[in-house]
Amino acid sequence: RRMRWLMAAVGLGILVICALITLILNSFIGINALTQNGASSLLAALTIPLIPALGTLLLVNFIDRFEREPWYLRLATFLWGMVIAIPTAFFIERFIDSVIMNLLEPGASTILRSALQGLNAGFTEETVKGLGLLLLFLVLRDQFDNITDGIVYSAMIGAGFALVENFSYFASGYRNSLVFLIIYRVVLGWLGHPTFTACFGSMLGYTRHTRSRWQQVITPLLGYIMAVMLHSFFDFVDIQAGAAVQADPGNTHVAMLALVAIICDYIPPFIAQMLLLYLLIRSLAQEAAIIREFLASEVSNGVVTVDEYALLQHSFQRTRQERKALWQYGFKHWLRVKALYQAEIGLAFRKWHVSMGDGQKNGYLRQPEDVYRERIRRLRQEIRAVEEQARAKERRT
Repeated sequence: RRMRWLMAAVGLGILVICALITLILNSFIGINALTQNGASSLLAALTIPLIPALGTLLLVNFIDRFEREPWYLRLATFLWGMVIAIPTAFFIERFIDSVIMNLLEPGASTILRSALQGLNAGFTEETVKGLGLLLLFLVLRDQFDNITDGIVYSAMIGAGFALVENFSYFASGYRNSLVFLIIYRVVLGWLGHPTFTACFGSMLGYTRHTRSRWQQVITPLLGYIMAVMLHSFFDFVDIQAGAAVQADPGNTHVAMLALVAIICDYIPPFIAQMLLLYLLIRSLAQEAAIIREFLASEVSNGVVTVDEYALLQHSFQRTRQERKALWQYGFKHWLRVKALYQAEIGLAFRKWHVSMGDGQKNGYLRQPEDVYRERIRRLRQEIRAVEEQARAKERRT
C-alpha cells in the first residue's frame, strides 16, 4: 500500500510539473500571437484545434463497442499526450536538433538536414507518446485487453498531443497561412498523431492474443519502428517542401511541386489507417467471439440471462437497449443498465485473460470472477426493482 501511495505521489508530481511547463510555454506563444496578430489569432488558436480533438473523441466512442474503457483511463491517456508528452518531446527535440546542426557542415545537403530533423521528430515524439502506452500496459494490464484497446488509448494520446501542437501552429501562423493550416492540420491531418501512435498501440494490444514469447517482444517492436518511420517520413517531406519554397520564394513551379508533395504526404498515413481499420474490425469480431465463448457457462449457471447473452454479442442492439432504458426510466437507470452489461462483458474478458495465461490474484479473498458475478446479481436486482416500481406506478395511474 505504501508503494502504491508513493507511485501515485510521484506520478502526480510529474503531472503537475509538466502541466506547469506546458502552461508556461503555451502562454508565451499565446501572448506573442496576441501582441503580433491580435485577439483573433489567439481565439483561432484556442478553438480550431478543438475540432480534431473532439472528432477523435467521437471516433473513439464509436469504435470502443464491446469492452468499453473507463473514462478516467481515456482522460489519463489524453492528459499524457497533452501535458506530459509535449514538454518532454519539446526539450528533447530542441537538444537533438542543436546537436545535429553542430555536427552538420554549413554546406551540408538540405535533404540530409531535413531527413535528420524528420527522424528527430518521429523518434522523439513516438517514443514519448509510446512510453505512456507501455506504462499503461504494464501497470494496468487488466485494462489493456487487445488491439481495440491499443488503438483507443493511442488515439487519445495522439489527440492530446495534437491539440497542444496545433495551438502553437495556429497561434504563430494565423496571419500568413490560416487556410493552409486548416486544410493541412484539420481537414487532412486530424488523425495524424493518433495514426502514428496507433501503429505501436495496436501491436502492443496484439500481444494479449498470443502466448508466444518472441511475438510478445517482436510485434510491439515492429509497431514502434513503423510508427517512428511513418512519422519521420511525414515530417521529412513537410520540412523539405518548406525548405524548397524558402530557398526560392518567387518560383511558382517549386511552390506547386511543394504543394503536391505535401498533399501526397498523406498517402502513407492513409494506408496505415486502412490497415488499422482492418485490424480493428478483426479485433471487434474477436471481442464478440470472446463474449460468446466465455459467457456460455454463465448462462447455464444463471449469472447471465439468455436475452442478455444474445444482446451482448451485438453492440448496436445493446446500445439501442441502453437508450431505451434512458428514455423510459431516466439517467440513473441508464447508468445501471450500462454497468450491468459492462460487468458481464468484463467477466467474459477476465475468464479469457485466465485462459491466455494470466494467473489468479494472489492475496485476494475473492477472485475478480466472483466479484464480477456478485456485481451482476446486485445490479440486476436494482434494475428489476426500479422497473417493477415503474410498472406498479403505471397500474395505479
